[in-house]
Amino acid sequence: MPAGAASVVIMPLMNDEDPMTEPEPSGLVDAHMHVWDPARAHYPWLTPDLTILDRAYGIADVEDELAAHDVTRVVLIQAADNVADTLNMFDQATRSGRTSTDRPKKTVNVAGIVGWVHLSSPAQAARLLDSWADQPIVGIRHLIHREDDPDWVLRKDVSAGLELLVERGLAFDVCAESLELLARVPVLAERHPGLRLVIDHLAKPPIASVGWQPWADLLSESAAAPNVTAKISGLNTAAVPGWTSTDLQPYVDHARRDPGTRLSDQHQPAQPTKDPRRTVTRKRQPGLRHTH
Repeated sequence: MPAGAASVVIMPLMNDEDPMTEPEPSGLVDAHMHVWDPARAHYPWLTPDLTILDRAYGIADVEDELAAHDVTRVVLIQAADNVADTLNMFDQATRSGRTSTDRPKKTVNVAGIVGWVHLSSPAQAARLLDSWADQPIVGIRHLIHREDDPDWVLRKDVSAGLELLVERGLAFDVCAESLELLARVPVLAERHPGLRLVIDHLAKPPIASVGWQPWADLLSESAAAPNVTAKISGLNTAAVPGWTSTDLQPYVDHARRDPGTRLSDQHQPAQPTKDPRRTVTRKRQPGLRHTH
């Protein structure tokens, strides 16, 4: 699964009038990074044919490359609809905060985690969130594109779970990887006006087919809601092998031109790295809460 950039607000802007406010760390933020460990959690998408991915990956596997791109902070993003995956991210956050003789200085900090809870069981979700009070949870994600029913996210029980996120001040990452799901984003935004909705990966535009509609209009319709933000990340997964930034640019430009679209946190188009598992999105500093 690719890593790119997310639109989860995890820190306020600097307050120049507050002498107690610490300056933000230097460097860039990779705000959409996946880690996984098949020995600890089940990942249905992780099949043997994905040979390069079919093993555990943690922050340490890409730490040198992140440092080479001046990335000093990451946000870990849910990779499976189970609690074990979230617990693995907690463990990675703990590991990243440690130093050792072969790693005397931390190079990457975990700035936040977008985890998973059972949204269709709000009581259970609330208990989990209570037990994670000391964890850097900034949002919740569910792989809605893997649900058989495209209206799963509109169900009454799930709506109660989404309102729990509103109460806890957490964002919801929307995996709107089909036109059907993208069409449901404005409905979600209207039903839950207090919920910050983050559209993953610009809703997977039709880059490979060089398509345009109805994706473009649906994205604009979603952008009209004030609580919706678009995420530029993982666009390579919607493109053909051998893609270049030229292939991605029209879709990014559309999102930037739309007056209603709030692009996540000063994103620039994802830049490929030598590692096929990773893309790094360069992000200007200071502050994560900024929209175009």
